[in-house]
Amino acid sequence: MLDKQFYQDEQFHPYLTQNFLLFRAHRGKPKGDEIYKKFLVRATPTVLIAMADGREIDRLLGYDGQPDKFKDNIEETLKGENTFLNLTQAYEKDPMDLAVLAKLAEKYRSNYIFDKMAEFSDKILKQSEKARKTILPFGKDKTEVSAYEFAMYASTYSGSEAVLDFANEFPQSAYLNGVFGDFWRILLNKDQQEQAIEVFDKLIIKFSENESLIGSYLSFCSRSKTNYDRGIELADRLYKSKEGKVDLGFAESYAGLLIEKGDTKRVQNITEELIKNNPDREKDIRMQLGFLYQDKKNYDMAFETFENLVKDHPDYYPALYQIGRTAAFSGKNLDRGIQCLKKYLEHEPEEGQPTLANAHWRMGLVYEHKGDKESAKKEYEAALKLDPDYKAAKDALAKL
Repeated sequence: MLDKQFYQDEQFHPYLTQNFLLFRAHRGKPKGDEIYKKFLVRATPTVLIAMADGREIDRLLGYDGQPDKFKDNIEETLKGENTFLNLTQAYEKDPMDLAVLAKLAEKYRSNYIFDKMAEFSDKILKQSEKARKTILPFGKDKTEVSAYEFAMYASTYSGSEAVLDFANEFPQSAYLNGVFGDFWRILLNKDQQEQAIEVFDKLIIKFSENESLIGSYLSFCSRSKTNYDRGIELADRLYKSKEGKVDLGFAESYAGLLIEKGDTKRVQNITEELIKNNPDREKDIRMQLGFLYQDKKNYDMAFETFENLVKDHPDYYPALYQIGRTAAFSGKNLDRGIQCLKKYLEHEPEEGQPTLANAHWRMGLVYEHKGDKESAKKEYEAALKLDPDYKAAKDALAKL
């Protein structure tokens, strides 16, 4: 999307060609992998701005579908004081400057370069007395915290004991939910798992109603396919204590475990209660339930969920698309899948909805299930006519 809306859009060509030499690095290609490794690129899309000698000025991570705003972000980044280049130069002048160390640690954290983040956090913790008194703004909302608290937060990426230390010292921290929300990653680490479960047992005593902590445990259960009963027990208790008024992400993880256990009746009850508490999110909640059934390969319930949504909202195109998608996944209800995808193709998708090229590709897969290779070929070709770089359609056509 960034490439089409920004780099290939002619209105931005003068700005780009007058100010930059452009290079696109592809992961999986020798030159691209070399650049990914050199600059520690951990996520895409990443736009990296560098000097001619290779020194990084700064980078922008992600894209929100607003090309004008993205251009402004580049300008703002170049003019800003807190670029990687400026901060690195300041660090070279004074390696003990707590504000610079903290800003560099935050820079690396926001770009998922956690080993470098830990390196600069350790330097802050070695000046703990001074760091406790140094107050700095962090994050998008510029929450003011001490450099010491931030460094302790950053150290939580190193393992479960650091998470426990942070939670005990800063139980009211603005970072606590973020720390707990990522704890499932540590629980899944085979080398740290035994200790991490012991730490979780200690944390759950003190933070028994923390959605982020229990949600993290539910994510661990789902990904490891273990401990379902304990996960459901913890979720049950929290859900009842909050009378169903829980975060939608937590509810999704909870419902996911119940689906794994085959308790679709309770899943339906949770869904109805969520809609009651969040009436403006009704379609989103029902769509997410359908996605859960797709993910768990319970295709009959996925069809039922999306069909009920279409019954209540006949022109809700995302649900029509998902009926077709479920048909492509399952090989079931193929004629209905084609019917829904054809209707989807009659409208112009909104931002964030599957593209028309995507719908043609899905319909091609459904036709393949029917054994109609000629119709499948036409759909793949239609997808490529709309999007010549659509890899999934190219691969399907080549395979056919």
